[in-house]
Amino acid sequence: MSRRLDRFSPSRGINKTDPNFGYPDNITQLIRDHLKLKLSLNNANRIKNKKLIKIKQEELKNRRRK
Repeated sequence: MSRRLDRFSPSRGINKTDPNFGYPDNITQLIRDHLKLKLSLNNANRIKNKKLIKIKQEELKNRRRK
């Protein structure tokens, strides 16, 4: 779980860093933000891996040509 979600304490109904936090809309937004961040990180890792695979394939092609 993310640190941001860990700071929220549902049993107390408050955010440990902001006493005014704790309304259902804010919780929903917090979860939505967390999921968006998780998706964007997954996409970034997928793109990074594709680039690495492409680079390795190019290196193999170059080795075979030599």
